[in-house]
Amino acid sequence: MTVPENHLQHSCRELNETYKEKLVGKVLLRYGSMLFVPYSVRAGITILKSLRYIRFGIKTLCRRKLEVPVLDATTIGVSVLRGDMKTAGSIMFLLGIGELLEEWTHKKSVGDLARSMSLNISKVWLRKDGQEILAPVSDIAVGDEIVVRMGNVIPFDGMVVSGEGMVNQVSLTGESAAVFKQAHGYVYAGTVLEEGELAVMPQRHYRRCCTIHQPWQSA
Repeated sequence: MTVPENHLQHSCRELNETYKEKLVGKVLLRYGSMLFVPYSVRAGITILKSLRYIRFGIKTLCRRKLEVPVLDATTIGVSVLRGDMKTAGSIMFLLGIGELLEEWTHKKSVGDLARSMSLNISKVWLRKDGQEILAPVSDIAVGDEIVVRMGNVIPFDGMVVSGEGMVNQVSLTGESAAVFKQAHGYVYAGTVLEEGELAVMPQRHYRRCCTIHQPWQSA
């Protein structure tokens, strides 16, 4: 089963809007608190927030590693001990912005990859009792025999039962030249049959949507 491209695009727009709102909200909260919240209250909040970064830094040191969390904890801890709550708060604010941007970038990258790998195949040719019928992808079970003709995308990972052909696997393996496939060879979902005709027995079906390479197996 695949997800329509327009749905994926809509999901991407929603993701962008969600993180834009989070960024704006974070900035407004920061400067709003500086304008309207008393310093003593802000200092207390800063101390409480600093404990999270200090805890991460200590855990990293306990694993005998000198990494970014240790440097963050040191900078924030020293600022708090010196009573420089403004600097400590600014550092934690910038770190929070960075974490938010990193999360946004990661989710957007996963979404972009999902769209690029979306097969958008609704029906395939099923060979059954010596005849070929056009069947919905959702009706195909592991062990069925699927016929793939020249120029078509292979919709399933599977074993070649019969036929010969040249398969373009550049989207998965990066190979520039098409690969020859024949009986007992293995083909992958998302690759393209450039020449010939293959009968493929699906081994598993990949749902190319928001999660990449998540196998579905028939009951």
